[in-house]
Amino acid sequence: MTDIPGTGKISQPEPHKITKTESTNVVSVVNITEIKKKKKETPSEELNWYDQLKYWIFIGLAASLVFIIFSLLNRRFLIFTPLGPLVAAIAWYVRKVFTKHSKKLDVFSK
Repeated sequence: MTDIPGTGKISQPEPHKITKTESTNVVSVVNITEIKKKKKETPSEELNWYDQLKYWIFIGLAASLVFIIFSLLNRRFLIFTPLGPLVAAIAWYVRKVFTKHSKKLDVFSK
């Protein structure tokens, strides 16, 4: 005869097998002074292209070449030709300052 679920029969649980385990006393040593020390970040030796000023100047020179071409059509664009490398250098220094202080600003984003 088969058991039909929900008919009120109580199934017997399987007996638990007890295994003996050996306990060993393990003592871990933690040096608190090492935990409190801040880890020094090693600067990466590999520099990305956007971390170097010369590439920003090249981008500024490309913008200046565009304005030189525009100045052939209209002489008023000749004013903007020296601004390309200058703006690129200023943008590089501003980016450098912001990345230097970005860790301090991450506290406010949480």
